[in-house]
Parts: sequence; C-alpha cells; structure tokens
Amino acid sequence: MRVRRLCGCLLALALAPSPGRAADDQGTQSVFGFGAGNRALAMGSAFVAAADDASSLLWNPAGLGRVRRAEFQASQSGDLGLGFREEYASVVLPSWRWGAASLVFRHFGVGGIEQRDPANVLLGSAEDSEIEAALGYGRALGPAWSAGAAVKLQRQSLAGLSASGLGVDLGVTVEPARALGRTAPWSGEWTWALAARNLVAPSLRLDRESVADPTALRTGMAYRIPWGHQSSVLAEVDVEKVRNVGARLRAGLECRPFSMLALRAGLDGGSFSAGTGIRWRDLAVDYALQENPIATEHRVGLSFLIGPSVDESRVAARQAEDEALQRKLAEAFRARQGEQVEGLLEQASQARAKGQWARALEALAAVATLAPDHPRRAALEAACLRDKAAELELGGDLAGAAVTYDLALATLPG
Repeated sequence: MRVRRLCGCLLALALAPSPGRAADDQGTQSVFGFGAGNRALAMGSAFVAAADDASSLLWNPAGLGRVRRAEFQASQSGDLGLGFREEYASVVLPSWRWGAASLVFRHFGVGGIEQRDPANVLLGSAEDSEIEAALGYGRALGPAWSAGAAVKLQRQSLAGLSASGLGVDLGVTVEPARALGRTAPWSGEWTWALAARNLVAPSLRLDRESVADPTALRTGMAYRIPWGHQSSVLAEVDVEKVRNVGARLRAGLECRPFSMLALRAGLDGGSFSAGTGIRWRDLAVDYALQENPIATEHRVGLSFLIGPSVDESRVAARQAEDEALQRKLAEAFRARQGEQVEGLLEQASQARAKGQWARALEALAAVATLAPDHPRRAALEAACLRDKAAELELGGDLAGAAVTYDLALATLPG
C-alpha cells in the first residue's frame, strides 16, 4: 500500500488540514480504493471476477449473487508504518429467493500528525480518521449472469474538521460459456466481470476545497480448475483504470490442495503479495502479506460461515412447500369426505322416514366405508334395522324379524 504511505507523509507535512488522499500515478484515490479482505489482497487484489465471499461488496457487488452461505469477516492490519492502522468487518446474508445483502465497515487512521502554524511553529499533534460504511445487494440473474450495486458513506475527521460524502458502486458478472449455451465441463469455469467503483463519486470538503474519490473501472477474467472432490486452482487477471490515472494490471493465484488449506500469491502492479488460509469446518483464519516501499504489511483476519447454504435452503424451502401443499390437499380431501358423509347420513335419514329401508341401509353402508367410526352411523343403522324388524314382525315374518333384530343388536349392542 505505497499510496497510503505517501498519504501519511503529505498529512504530516501539511500546514493546514486537508482530506487524506492517496496519490498513485499522478492521480488521487481514497485509501478505501484498494479493497479489503485478506483472500483478495493476497491474490494481488485481482478479485473482481472471482468475488464470491463477504468482501465481494468492495470488489464487485455482483459477486454477492454468487455467495453460497452467510458469512462474517473481520481483519486487523499490523503496523503499517508511520502510525497507520486499519480495521475491516463485513457480513453477507444470501437468500435463494431474494438475492444477497451485505454490509461493510472499514476504518483507517493515522496518528501523530504534526500541526504547525504558517511560521512553522509546532502547535501539537492531530489524528486522521476515515470511515467507510457500505450497504449492497446482489442477485443471480439466471445460471450465467449476476448483478449488484452498493451505496456507501465515506467520512473523514482531521484536527477538529469533518466531512462526509455518498457514493454508488455497480457491477456485473457473467460466465461466458454458459451465457452462450456451451455445455462442455471446462467451459463453465470461466468468469468475466466488470465493476464501476464510485460511479457516483463521494466528495469530501474539510476546509476550502472538495476532494472527490475518483471513479474507477475494473474488469477481469478468472478461471477455476477443479480436481478431485474439494481441490482446485483459481487464476485471475484484472485491469483497473482510475480517472486521470494509467491502467493498472493485477494478477492472482489461489491453490487449494485440499479443503482445509489455501495458498495464495499475486502481483498488484509491481508489488508482490502472498498469503494463506486455514479452514476448520465453518471457521477460517486468513493471512496476507503485501510488499510496499516503507514496510511489509501483515494482515490477519477471521471469517465465519453461518447457517445452511443457498442450495440447502432452497431444497428445504421446496420440501416445506410440498409438505404444506400435501397438508392442504389432505385437509381439502377430509373436508370433501366430511361433506359426502353428512350427505349420505341425511339421505339415510330421509329414506328411513319414508320406510325405504334398503335405500337407507345402502347409504349407511357407504358411510361405513368412508367413515366407519362416525358416531351417528351406528345409531342410525341400528334404528333402521329395528324399524325394519318391527315392520316384518307386524307382517307376520317372525323369522325375518328375529334376524333383523339380531343385526340391530350387533350394530349397536344394548
């Protein structure tokens, strides 16, 4: 982070407070223009196409649409030299139905800045504190495309002065082979991305002049080579073009010999970076090393995966929907069956009233099939049999009456 060192020197020598900026190839860029997340930094900041974790919001908001599990990241820089310090935290919450939302907080501070009057008399020391908070959203648009956007607030405080500014980032990611309908196994591992940082540029004014964080366009191509069950190699090449600054080339490599270990290396312009990551279940520790002219930077961070994956949530939601549908169908069937049973009981009652014993008993037989434990069925059937037996008895058919009485007693003992 050579540009951050230059920023600190300029602040320390300034006679009047001014917004802290980073000079790079005759341009000015915010200290937040260099991203965060130890995985990306260790890969030489070549991450615009590979972005698929909680740091995606800073590199390419479209990468949020490719995040598979909720994740929290946090990192703390070591001594960056000249009193610099930096903290970073982010969280992403993906949903298979609604897309992914992300929140990022970054803080960058410099202490021990000398304050002098126009006569170069030392007045004391001051601190510079810069904060960026970003809220973003990304969504997959089919199997090949994803898009995202972020709104962010930048705030700087220096020697009793403060200023804030709002910015907007946009990004898009596509897997070219899938977008073209190619189905070869190797073709689906290519990813191309384009991101615009500060498409709406935040502008801060501490004293007399407003200083804008310039627009930066990033594009890159990544290719992932899987082998085995959980091993892979990821390579990416990016180009970044900041307004009024020459294009910057970045390249990065990540090798995962097995699921618990990741080895990373990269080049950011002419600066070398490297790092490693160790994962145990849902917890990962990531380390990044970056060269710069003042002091080699060391960063350590943690990340936590939270809850089920997007695919698992989708399967669980569809199972729940299927179960709910089955319950509704079962309830509708029971309701319909209940209506049929009540109709048959009413038909049996009417037939009994008319002395149509055969018709009444036929309806009650259907009720016995549909709802054998219905409380009204046995009583009504026994009443029909008793009335039929009485009629047979009056007609002189004593044998038939005796058999029918026995049936009535069997149907409703007592």
